[in-house]
Amino acid sequence: MPPRKRRRRRSYKRPIQIGIGAALVCALPFMVLAMLVATVNPNRFKPRIEAAVQQALGRELSINGDVSFSGTFWPTLIADDVALANAAGGTRKEMVRLDEMMMDISPVSLLIGRIVLTNLVLLRPDILLETDTAGVGNWQFDRSVPARPGLPAQPARAAPRLLLETLHIHDARVTWRDRASGTDTVFDINRVSATATSTDSPVTLNAEMAIQRQEVQITAQTGPLSRLLDAAAQTPWGLFMTVDTSGAKLTVSGSATRPLELKGYSLRVDGVVADLSQLDWLSPVPLPPLKGVTLTAKLFDQGGPVPDISGVSIQASPTNLERVASGFSIDVARIDAPRLTEPVQVDVEGALVGAPVKLTATLGAPALLLPGARPGQKFLVNIVGEAVGATFGARGEIFSPTNYSGMDIAVAARIPDLDRLSPLAGTRLPALKSIAFSGRLTDGFRGFLGGIGLHDAKLELPEADLQGDVTLMFGSRPGVKTTLFSRRIDADTLVTMFAPVVGSGPDMAGLSAGSPDPSRPLLLAPRPLITAIPDTPLPLRVLDFADLDVNLTVGDMLLGGTTYSDISGHLVVHDGALTLDPFAMRLPGGRIEARLAVGSNQTSPPVALMLHAPNLELKPLMEAFGWPVQGAGTVDVDANLHGQGNTLHAIAASLDGHVGLGIADAEVDDNVLDPALRALVIAVDPGEAGRTKLRCAVLQADASRGMVTLGTLVIDSTRFLLNAAGTVNLADEIMALQVRPMMRTGGPGVVVPVRVDGAFRDLKFTRNAPSSGPAVTFPSERGADACGPALAAVRTRPSGAAAAPLAVSPAAPLAAGPTVVTPAAQAPLSLSPRRPTQ
Repeated sequence: MPPRKRRRRRSYKRPIQIGIGAALVCALPFMVLAMLVATVNPNRFKPRIEAAVQQALGRELSINGDVSFSGTFWPTLIADDVALANAAGGTRKEMVRLDEMMMDISPVSLLIGRIVLTNLVLLRPDILLETDTAGVGNWQFDRSVPARPGLPAQPARAAPRLLLETLHIHDARVTWRDRASGTDTVFDINRVSATATSTDSPVTLNAEMAIQRQEVQITAQTGPLSRLLDAAAQTPWGLFMTVDTSGAKLTVSGSATRPLELKGYSLRVDGVVADLSQLDWLSPVPLPPLKGVTLTAKLFDQGGPVPDISGVSIQASPTNLERVASGFSIDVARIDAPRLTEPVQVDVEGALVGAPVKLTATLGAPALLLPGARPGQKFLVNIVGEAVGATFGARGEIFSPTNYSGMDIAVAARIPDLDRLSPLAGTRLPALKSIAFSGRLTDGFRGFLGGIGLHDAKLELPEADLQGDVTLMFGSRPGVKTTLFSRRIDADTLVTMFAPVVGSGPDMAGLSAGSPDPSRPLLLAPRPLITAIPDTPLPLRVLDFADLDVNLTVGDMLLGGTTYSDISGHLVVHDGALTLDPFAMRLPGGRIEARLAVGSNQTSPPVALMLHAPNLELKPLMEAFGWPVQGAGTVDVDANLHGQGNTLHAIAASLDGHVGLGIADAEVDDNVLDPALRALVIAVDPGEAGRTKLRCAVLQADASRGMVTLGTLVIDSTRFLLNAAGTVNLADEIMALQVRPMMRTGGPGVVVPVRVDGAFRDLKFTRNAPSSGPAVTFPSERGADACGPALAAVRTRPSGAAAAPLAVSPAAPLAAGPTVVTPAAQAPLSLSPRRPTQ
C-alpha cells in the first residue's frame, strides 16, 4: 500500500495580519487626533478658527468664551459666546450674537480645500437683519471687509468658501430693522432645521416661530446651498414654501436667479384664510370676520423696487356678519387687479336686515400711486354704494397721483332714514329723515397728504340746511377751517332726535314760552345762599387738541321755543388760544353783540369778554324765554370784563372792567322771590295780581384786580325804593354793602339801613347799623329821579362790544393755503356703476 500523502493545511494568518495592519494604519490618524483632543488645549485654536471664518465669510468672528471638543474620532467643535460682525455701516456692531455654537466639519472636503460644515448648531442666537441705504442686505457675505487697526481692508469675494449641509437653530431672536422707517420687527424662533444630503442637493427647511405671540410654522424646499452662495451664478434657484398660522395658509412657489439679493424672482402666491378676523394681529385695523378668503397673485422682478404684480384676485365665501352688524351678511366680496397698470375692480353684495347692500368700485391703476410712476396720468375713482335704501357715490380723478395732489372728486349721498344705518355704523344714529348731501373733495397746495377740502358742500334735511366749505389740515397739530351758511335750523327738533343717541339732552323747559312754575325758581330767582366761586380747573387743555377757524352764518334758528335770527360768528382756535370775534344775533327783543378771547398761556391764560345789547324790547324777549318779568319797557346790557387764570375763582380774583344792566318799565312775578323777601315786598307794595311794578332796576359795577365797586344798584317801584353801594372782594369772597330799602308813604319815605358783610357762604345782615365804608348819599331818597340818571349811564357808556378793543390778543386765523385743483368738466354725479373706458 503506497504511503498516504500529507495534506497541506491552508493558513489564514497572512490575511488577518494584513487586515489588522490596514486597520491600524487607517485608525492611526484618528488615534492621533483623539490623543490631541485629550491632551491639547483647544483654546489655542481660537485665532485660527476666527481667521478661517473671516477668510471664508469676509466678516470678523469673535469667540469670547471657551472652545472645547466633544467626542473622540473626529470630534465636534464647541464655542461659547460667539459674535459675527455686521456689514459695514450697520446699526449694530454684531450681526449675530449667540451663547453657544457647535460645528462638525467634513474631513473629506478639507482634503480638496473646501470647508463644509456637515452640522451647525446655534443656541440662543440674537440675529439682526437689515439693509443699507443702497438696499443691500447684511446677510450678503460677498462684500469687502472694513479695515481693522493695523490691517488693510480686504477686497470683496465672489462667493464664500464656507458651505453648510445641516443647520439647527434653537431659541433664536431675529430682528428685522427697517432703516427707512426706523422701526424694528422682532421674531421669536423656537426651532429652525435646514438639512441637505450634500452641498449640491436641495434643502429642506422646517421652522417654528412666534410673531406677536402667534405661532407660525414654515416648511420649505429650496435649491442647493452651493447655488445660493454662488453670487456669480444665474441659474434659477427653486423655492416652494408654505406658512401656516391662525387658520391661514400661504404658499409661495417659483424661483429666483439672485435669491440673496432678492432679485430675479418669479413667484406665485396662493393663500387661504378660514376666518380673516383671526389675522387681526397682522393688521393695524380690525379685520372683518370674512370666511373662506382666498388670495392669488403673481410677482415678477422687473428690476425696480416694486415688482410686477399681476393676476391678483381676493375673494370671500358667503359670510354671516352678525358680529359686525345685526342682520348683516355678505354674499359676494371680490377684488380683482389684473395688473398694476390696470384699474382695480371691487364688488360687494349682501343684505342688512333683509334690505340689499351693494358696493361697486372702479379705481385707477395702482401703479400710478407707487414711486417711479410716470407723471401726467390720472387716477380714476368711481364708487357707488347702496345700503338699506340709502345711496352713496363718489366719482372723479386725481390729476397728479405721483405728487399726491390734484384731487377733484364729486361725492353725494341720499339717505331716507339715517337710523336704519345704525347696524353698519356700529352705534346708534339719530332718526334723521330725507338727508341729501353733495360736495367736491379737493386737496390743498401741499397735496392731500397735508389736507383735504370739501367744497360746494350742501346738506339738506327737513329740520335744517347747511352749505359751505370745510378744509381739514393734517400734521402734528390738525386743523379745521370752514365757512358755513344756513338759512334755517330747527335746533329743538334736532336736539330731540339726538338726545336718545348721546344721552338726555338739555332741559329746554325753562326756555320755552309759557307760565313759570311757581314751585321751581327760574333764572331771576335769588338763591337762598350765595355759592362760593368754584376753583375747579376749566377744560382749557382741549384748545390744544386742534386748530379751528369757523365762520358761521345762520338766518333763523329755533331753540327753546324761541327764534333767533341773523346769527353770525367767527371762532378761531390757534395754538391754544381762542377768539370769538365777532358774534352777533337778533333776539326777539333786539340785537346782541359779544366778543370772547382766551389766551394761550396754559398756566394762567388771560380771558376777556365783551357783551353789548342796547334797547332790547322787554316784552317779546321775556315772553320768548318765559321769564317772570313782563312789561313794555327795555333791557340794556353792557359788559367789558377781563381777567386771568384757569379757574373761575382765579379769573374772578383778577377781574378788571365794568358791567352794566338796566331794566325799565317792568313787572316782576312775586313768586320768584324768596318767601321772606316776598312777604316783605307784598307788605310794602302789594302790587296787582301778585306782581310788582318796577320803574327801573339798574346795576353798574366796576372791577379792579378782583375788587368790585358798586357804583349804582337801584330798584325803584311805586311804593318801594332800594339803593345799595359798597364793595365785593372776589379774591377773598367777602363783601361789604350798604343797603337802604325805603318805603314810600304819603309823606317822606321811611329808610331802614341794613349792612351786609362777611364771607359769601356766611353773610351777616345788621339792621340800622352804620356803614362799614365811606358814607354815601342817595338823592333819590329825597325825591330826586332814581331811574333817569342810572339808565342813562348804562345806555350811553361808549364801550360796546363792536367798538372797544379786547384786552387779550386775538388768536390768528388759520391759513389753509390756496386750493389747487386742475380744471375738469365734471359730469353730474350718478349713483350707478360706471366703468372707465379701457
